[in-house]
Amino acid sequence: MLDPSFTHIGIAVHYCAATHSWYATQNFALYRNPASVGALTPAAGSQVGASRNSFSGSKPAAAAPARPAAAGQATGWIRSGATWFYIDPSTGAKATGWRFIGGSWYFLHPDGAMATGWVADGGKWYFMDSSGAMRTGWVAEGGKWYFLRPDGAMATGWVADGGKWYFMDSSGAMRTGWVADGGSWYFLRPDGAMATGWVADGGKWYFLDASGAWVR
Repeated sequence: MLDPSFTHIGIAVHYCAATHSWYATQNFALYRNPASVGALTPAAGSQVGASRNSFSGSKPAAAAPARPAAAGQATGWIRSGATWFYIDPSTGAKATGWRFIGGSWYFLHPDGAMATGWVADGGKWYFMDSSGAMRTGWVAEGGKWYFLRPDGAMATGWVADGGKWYFMDSSGAMRTGWVADGGSWYFLRPDGAMATGWVADGGKWYFLDASGAWVR
């Protein structure tokens, strides 16, 4: 490129549909007998003389699929320091958002970092264990119990599980003792299960009907 004796340059640009990528090359040459080279006028459709920001052919749309990961590129779960990332094998890029991997759901932050603990998304809360996998069912966290529905969303209000009723407050934490809801009082046993029938509390007896409501 820096040799002043070169007399000709060849430039070509090619779009590969298989990888959805553009390729460009430059060749420099010295012809001892320029007469044998022929005319140097570019053929129709050639990219010779075009600037790097212009194309006489069609440019791929911005939404074209990303190219697959290059051969030898690490994909799948990758750890950097104390943080885990997931490299999508189909694109070679960091995954973000919800991903179903190996039979479990994971949440990757916008920077690609795998989430653990509580995650807020779409107005709902989800809990990811220390492996990053989304939990369902009962979860103990910070000395309190929470219930995650089958889709992983944290429950609030009444929850039926195993033939028993439980009440989760607005933070999602399971309640025990007396709870007022919908104009009635209910009693939740120490394990959180709603009581019915006679209940002794504070040296007094209370009667709760089949719905759990206190009958005054």
